[in-house]
Amino acid sequence: MLRQIRGRSGGRIDKLRFDFGYPVRIENVEVDEPALIAQLKKGSLKSINSITFENNSDESTSAAYSDTTSETHSQTITRTHTVNAMMGYSYAIGAKASFKMGEISATQTFTFQFSYQYTYGVQETDSKSYAHTWNVNIPCPARKRTTASIQVLEATLKDVPFTYDIVFYENINGKMVEKYRFTESATMSGTVPSSSLIVDISSEDIVETDGLELGLRVVG
Repeated sequence: MLRQIRGRSGGRIDKLRFDFGYPVRIENVEVDEPALIAQLKKGSLKSINSITFENNSDESTSAAYSDTTSETHSQTITRTHTVNAMMGYSYAIGAKASFKMGEISATQTFTFQFSYQYTYGVQETDSKSYAHTWNVNIPCPARKRTTASIQVLEATLKDVPFTYDIVFYENINGKMVEKYRFTESATMSGTVPSSSLIVDISSEDIVETDGLELGLRVVG
């Protein structure tokens, strides 16, 4: 959709610009928080790892543990015919939104992130995968064998509603001026782990043996 042609000339045309429609932005993404929290509360524990450290020294220390998983989020976008017609066939809109929902329990915080990539369909579903990394320090007392069982609370979201504004702008004398604004609705789904790990730690004395090497080592 060619909106206008701009040019500047003296004896000849020395500058020409084609404007195809309006620049578009995504603004004011708002999730249905009660619906999202209700599904997060149905999360289940997922075992990540069990690891054992032996601290043969006379000083207490800590061991750093890190793990990464991949999570997939998707959103189904439904646009009105008015918005779809204004966008025409030449637009792709990129945006990202994150929802940090606070504490679901004493230790669990969820962060849900997804990205938009719109073309010209009236309805479309887009999925993205994200790497989620946890880091935790495990205390290892002196002369103790410490075992840490590491779990995470994971929730599966299904069709959580959210709204967003599609805002059309026009560049007027170098300044972006809002021309039109439409509020649209959509749903998001995906598997989202908590941002916090659950670490169950137990320790027992190390039996002294000849030739025992001092220091911290992983034994399982």
